[in-house]
Amino acid sequence: MTIFDAVDLSGKTIALLWHAGVDPEQLKSYVADFQGWIGSGGHLSVENVERLSMSNHPDSYFDVVVSGVVPLQTLVHDDSILPEVIRILKPNGTFVFQEVVVPLSTPGLPVKTESWLKSHLKINGFVAADEDFRDIVVPDDVLGKMRTSLQIPFSLPLKVCQGCVRKPAYEIGSSSRLPGAAELSKTTNGTNGNYVAPLKDAAKVWALSTSDMMDDDVDLIDQNEMLEEGDLVRPDPTSLKVDCGPGKKRACKNCSCGLAEELESKAAPTKVISSCGSCYLGDAFRCASCPYAGMPPFKPGEQITLSSRQLNPDI
Repeated sequence: MTIFDAVDLSGKTIALLWHAGVDPEQLKSYVADFQGWIGSGGHLSVENVERLSMSNHPDSYFDVVVSGVVPLQTLVHDDSILPEVIRILKPNGTFVFQEVVVPLSTPGLPVKTESWLKSHLKINGFVAADEDFRDIVVPDDVLGKMRTSLQIPFSLPLKVCQGCVRKPAYEIGSSSRLPGAAELSKTTNGTNGNYVAPLKDAAKVWALSTSDMMDDDVDLIDQNEMLEEGDLVRPDPTSLKVDCGPGKKRACKNCSCGLAEELESKAAPTKVISSCGSCYLGDAFRCASCPYAGMPPFKPGEQITLSSRQLNPDI
């Protein structure tokens, strides 16, 4: 039993694609078989796959497209062939093909993997499931000729994959009206057909609050009930200072606790400030308790060092 026994070909319009490298006698035999399956009510078109796009077939013309079935099966169904095949197929049309595949993707080889073939069929719009593919038995001599023709090393396993996929029940790129579109059309703006929500409904959505969602099945927790009494006590500012340990306190480089300011205020020397402002003129202008008493006059702003005895007033 062949795959064509499961496909109804009687009275159908069929395209049989062949490629360079096929056996002419085998091609004649396949043409005779297809003409017998189709009958007088059908039509068979034999096309060279390399010139398929030049044949200018109308869109959705063929019921079935058959490719790669005539030995030697060395055709790779890539993106240069599949778009044209799905274009000339009718909706729900069948695409039957055979292709040599390898188990692993190998750079430099023209053949692809079975997973690559399946994915590219779907990318180009075909409906393809795993059960639509199967491996076929090929005589060893034919398989050897295909290996030689494709220059595939004998160390790499080789097999022929057969597929029967279909075009969707609609044209590629077509559009249809969704269910319920009549109701949506009542709220469209009438210019470009885009759906526009009524303004009053949109305002209600933005004005929703938790009270609008209150029902018997929803229990909202009061966030204030989650706080304990200790959480409400204001802390003492002194307790917030960082404990630097028993050693000498040193402020961090980016101190933010106030320790740096505290240490700077303690380290600042006590400045001797004159109350009259005329001490630099000499004893004639100094008061009785002036710490500069007995010292010669000096220039205003000149730094004068006083001993500890001079800083202590006489009692």
